[in-house]
Amino acid sequence: MSDSEVLKKLNRELQVLNSIARELNATVNLSETLQKGLTETLHLLELETGWVYLLDDESGEMTLAAAENLPPGLKENPEVMEGPCNCQRKFANDKLTFPVNVDSITCSRLGKLTEGNRGLKYHTSIPLYTRNGAKLGILNLARRSWHKMSDNQMNLLNTIADFISIAVERSKLFEELQRIKQRKIDVMENELQAARDMQMSLLPDKPPQIAGVEFSAVCVPSREVGGDYYNYLGLDDNKLAIVLSDVSGKGMQGATIAMRFNEILRYEVRGVADPVEILKRLDKSLLSIMPPTMFITAGIAVLDTEKKSLNIASAANPEIYHYSAKDNSVEPLGITGLPLGIIEEQISDEPFKSGEISLEPGDAVVFTSDGVEEARDEEGSFYGRERLSDVILRICGESKGAEEIRTGITEDLKDFTSDSPQSDDITIIVLSVDP
Repeated sequence: MSDSEVLKKLNRELQVLNSIARELNATVNLSETLQKGLTETLHLLELETGWVYLLDDESGEMTLAAAENLPPGLKENPEVMEGPCNCQRKFANDKLTFPVNVDSITCSRLGKLTEGNRGLKYHTSIPLYTRNGAKLGILNLARRSWHKMSDNQMNLLNTIADFISIAVERSKLFEELQRIKQRKIDVMENELQAARDMQMSLLPDKPPQIAGVEFSAVCVPSREVGGDYYNYLGLDDNKLAIVLSDVSGKGMQGATIAMRFNEILRYEVRGVADPVEILKRLDKSLLSIMPPTMFITAGIAVLDTEKKSLNIASAANPEIYHYSAKDNSVEPLGITGLPLGIIEEQISDEPFKSGEISLEPGDAVVFTSDGVEEARDEEGSFYGRERLSDVILRICGESKGAEEIRTGITEDLKDFTSDSPQSDDITIIVLSVDP
């Protein structure tokens, strides 16, 4: 062979190797990697057929991982391709360490065929190993002439097998990383679900039963867990505290603080019926546990069931709305105050404002967390106070009860936000007086 012929041959082999490497690098999916590599090898080297067996990491058995243009006798009789063959046994016993030509007599698979082999008399088995020498599988190829592969051809196939081995190793590593990632995600999701269940268990399982007064509430975290919290706490025989709070953080951090808030609240309301005093006690207790970058907004309303009055105090809680059936109007109460857990020494003798309203037949009071007014539509516009007031007025004007009012607000909010993702926790509490 002349120098020019040698150079031409080498150039052709480099082109083949480059093209196969490009196909193998086009994906990290194991099945796609093998099929692309096998198809390209047959095409470029003008081979007749090929198939690949891979060693299963768990069972230790060989499984058919890819095949291209199998003879009918093998394709239509899949049982012939099952179970270990002579080449696989040699491979398992470290006796197949380089490419070998296998004839139809030696091959335990071809020997089973009496027809449908398309004249297949020889195939070449090339072992696949990792770079560390661990067994991967066997690449099987056959020429269109069904002749033995030459030494030069087997050397080229050995290099191609190395490429395929690297691609298989990479794909398996990627799959393992994906499995590890998924296991971690599953653990996190299970933990978040447990935290969500715990957080939801803090909320009332049913509203208070008070003659002439109806309650309805909902809490929807923006994530698996969140920082919103609400509750009803009996103070004495004729007083009930309605509590709504919102931790500034979201996710697990917000949920953890919300759980702590629940514990502290139950302790601090004992023997107290003044909502301002309850907020002061909460503020003092929360200072020792609140991270410096977080705070809590809260609203506490004490319902006097005898006087049918509501004494409300706010620690920067969002606006509270009072529907008056007598006037058929909705008024924001405008009760303000400082958030909880941020100031060690109060800068005012009255850090939390309060107000009292009388409840008449047909009246309603609506409490929300800021996730309602600050919800956005697809164009980024806020839901806002005006729309919330209009919805409350429309529903209450139809003499609806607490459940229907709360449902109406929720549905209108859903219509407004449409497909926009929920960016904050949403809590709505409605108190209504029977007409």
